[in-house]
Amino acid sequence: MKKLTIIVFLLVAGALAFFYFNKPTEPEEEKQENIIYSKTVVPADYNFSDDDNSTGSLQQDETAFISHIQLMPGETLLQTYEAVLAKHSKQDQMDDQISAVKKTGKENVFLLIGIYDANTNSYIRSAEIETKITKFSTFSLSFNDLTGNHTNSIIYTGFSDNNRTILCAYQPLEHNGTFNLIQIADLSSEGTFSIQSRQRSDSYQLGTSTGESFQIWEYSPAPESNSLDQIQSIYNWNPNKRAYELISSRKIAGNQINTQELAKILDGTTSTFSKFLNGVWYKTTKDDDGQRYIFFNPEEKEIICFMDETQEVYSWNSDWMRRYGLSMTTKNKSTSAVSRQIDTTLVATNEIKVVVTDELRMNISESSLWNGNYKKQTKLIEEHTEERINTSLDEYLSESENPWVIQDEYFINFSGSTWTSKSGEGNSSGIFVTSYAFDTEIIQFRSPDENAILKGTFITKKDTTSRQDKDILILQGAGITTTGLVPTGEQIYLERKK
Repeated sequence: MKKLTIIVFLLVAGALAFFYFNKPTEPEEEKQENIIYSKTVVPADYNFSDDDNSTGSLQQDETAFISHIQLMPGETLLQTYEAVLAKHSKQDQMDDQISAVKKTGKENVFLLIGIYDANTNSYIRSAEIETKITKFSTFSLSFNDLTGNHTNSIIYTGFSDNNRTILCAYQPLEHNGTFNLIQIADLSSEGTFSIQSRQRSDSYQLGTSTGESFQIWEYSPAPESNSLDQIQSIYNWNPNKRAYELISSRKIAGNQINTQELAKILDGTTSTFSKFLNGVWYKTTKDDDGQRYIFFNPEEKEIICFMDETQEVYSWNSDWMRRYGLSMTTKNKSTSAVSRQIDTTLVATNEIKVVVTDELRMNISESSLWNGNYKKQTKLIEEHTEERINTSLDEYLSESENPWVIQDEYFINFSGSTWTSKSGEGNSSGIFVTSYAFDTEIIQFRSPDENAILKGTFITKKDTTSRQDKDILILQGAGITTTGLVPTGEQIYLERKK
């Protein structure tokens, strides 16, 4: 009897174990909750097409930006912007957010408006703007109290698919706890736009009164004109219509330029106009704080805005042609959060009109000081720059068979007017020329290799004190301006055994 009980017990235990370990499992798809996660993708090229979404190049860095707004399927995050759009309590210190996205099957950029909700500690997707901008590299977003009612308007600019400049502005509006956006400006032009800021009263600054509204100025090419005539259009805020409307338009006579000369500068390509811009330009009207200059350096993809001892160095990131000029997007090399759009328009064969727009994520009108007409500066540079192929530096570079060494990694040899570099990453070569600028010996390097260690213009200095067994040559990157040589970038140390 006991044996029978034991046998029955073992059979039941075995059956239970069999059913337990062979229980059918749910598919992973059925286990997961139906949640849509926000996916952050930074495109390698902002001007991508829909087919690019299937490539791995769009997913190189998924943590570069974070969208607090939940994205929907088919939405790809391009960039996020922080702003105060809704009225929050004093205890609520969180900003609202705008996310710029691309949508599958759409070429234009969309803006998602996320309002922070302190009760749920989350961002509510409150509104969506379908912009007319198709190239994100031309897109710029800023916030400004255009109407003077202490409410920041959302302003975006950029280029449409038909190469027109777009400026649109939206004003946030809250009513009975509901957030809405009202479009107050919808402008399109072949030329450029600028917002004319005005000095507002102390009572406005203290928040006790409204301020004067800002005007929007447009400069566009005159239709059916072979000259550089322009049409200036002024748009003013109409509080009754809750929109900007055209209040005046006038023709500004431009210079008559020979057709052949005009064709040489404006052949429709960015490279030709960039070569025209290459060099130093001075503002034709001197400001109270001094003379302003802009140095365009298309070869090094750099733009320097300087005045007296102050200079701002910007990297030249992208550009696009307009009918009579070139627009560029730049980023400050010292403060990467500061982006600047520079619009140049041809006025004469030696004169341009410059409109600068800073994207600072704050209300600062300093950029307007750079706006105006500029003429090319050539006389001072010609007086102070003299090329001498046979300088003492030429002999110094090649007087020994020992190679010059940079960071124990690059081995440089000079011969005649050429140089070669060898390293673990590969070999490169190019040409160089020595000259004098402002009584200072400089050297200029050129190379077809974009990653060459030696490229650009440098101030040279021989170090004869620190090491007796080595020759040391210090190269300081520099730009030639009307007032002297402006240091740019880091120093490069070349060492050679004696």
